[in-house]
Amino acid sequence: KDRGLLIQGTREWRNYTVRAQVTPHLAAASGLAIRVQGLNRYYAFLLTAPGELRLIKRIHHESCLARLSFDWQFGNQYALWLRCDGPNLTAGINEQTLFEVTDHDLDAGGIGLVIEEGRCAFEAVSAKSDS
Repeated sequence: KDRGLLIQGTREWRNYTVRAQVTPHLAAASGLAIRVQGLNRYYAFLLTAPGELRLIKRIHHESCLARLSFDWQFGNQYALWLRCDGPNLTAGINEQTLFEVTDHDLDAGGIGLVIEEGRCAFEAVSAKSDS
């Protein structure tokens, strides 16, 4: 997979929410990452083709923590958010929570904007501490 991340933040970031307006353009996957500790260690909330949302964990290998069908369209903008609070991960679109999972593997790290095999526009990116 040709996946890229634009990473911001430090290893000391722990409990926070990242938000962005995400517009996928011919991308295999695009979205937000939290607790990023490099290109191979992070959690991500992704719009994936075809028509699916995924919450994934990558620690050298990718595993899917949650998924659901979601009829997203190229060129449309989606207000994605992803929150980490201790071992609890929550993700959604607009103010609707779509995923709630618990995972203890990564406890801190920065944020990332994720794109795989294509291009995507990210606007109004914000990260806010929840503590």
